Amino acid sequence: MSEPTNEDGASEGDGEILGLPPDVDLPDARLRTVAACVVLPLSLLLFAAPSMAARAFALAGVAASVFWLRAAGRARREAASAPPSSLRLDPEGLELVEAGVSARLPWTAVVDVEVDDAAVGIRVVSSDGTSVLVRPGYGRLGLVELHERIVTWWRRSTSPASEPGARAADHG
Repeated sequence: MSEPTNEDGASEGDGEILGLPPDVDLPDARLRTVAACVVLPLSLLLFAAPSMAARAFALAGVAASVFWLRAAGRARREAASAPPSSLRLDPEGLELVEAGVSARLPWTAVVDVEVDDAAVGIRVVSSDGTSVLVRPGYGRLGLVELHERIVTWWRRSTSPASEPGARAADHG
């Protein structure tokens, strides 16, 4: 099994920190901007039509375009001012920091690491029933790659060879 690496490819024996790029939530904003750029000129052309129905559709198109552009701008401002999010994986557990809130889950308490298709993320379930949902994008990893990375740390940290006495006994 290969040693997990840092987001820049550097291996760390005591853990790795995967940052969430600030542009990970911006595809919706980009899509809204493109939609507005397509709908707005077409709506303005409809204003030239003589029918009232066409003008009503044109007005709705202009209103939707303005809404989409404002929503895209708001999303960009929020992304720029959001506190950094990170996922730390180390031999003791994982720590997820999102929106300034930190959640720590030790590997000894983890009973399952699963892909949650409904929530589009990796659900790390603890023995007491609580869970942590990790969104894809940390370290610019997709859903499957991030799941594999978390499972690698979990298995490596909970295997008998990872206990201090086991290593000494193996080389003994």
